[in-house]
Amino acid sequence: MKKFISNCKNFSFNYLDHWLLNEENNLLTLYNPDGYGALNVSYYYLNDNVTIDRVNELIDYVSDNSNEINSKELKPKIINNEKFVYVDLINNLDEYWRYWIYSNKEIILFITYNCENSDIEKEKLTINNIVDSITLDN
Repeated sequence: MKKFISNCKNFSFNYLDHWLLNEENNLLTLYNPDGYGALNVSYYYLNDNVTIDRVNELIDYVSDNSNEINSKELKPKIINNEKFVYVDLINNLDEYWRYWIYSNKEIILFITYNCENSDIEKEKLTINNIVDSITLDN
């Protein structure tokens, strides 16, 4: 198991040894070279005293990144008392997408995973374990 720690040491997560991680600016891409999809994490630092409504932020993010989705159709699921929200969808190309937002008072993470809809069960546990291992430091 490998551990990624951000340069500012304000978030981290674990991932499998054979997975590859590419980092460019504020974007991380993780994938299994023999796998089915890719996990992307983009992160942004928040100004002091900014309050994030994670549910609405996620709806806006998904709507901005998927022009075939009506924001009224999105029903994000809330985890950890709203620290973590996510939504699953399948687009018209039969691609599975999961979008997450995770944040604290200093940083916000926009996370996506996508693969062919028929392949979702092949990496679902691994992807969930990676995302579940994310820690945000205050």
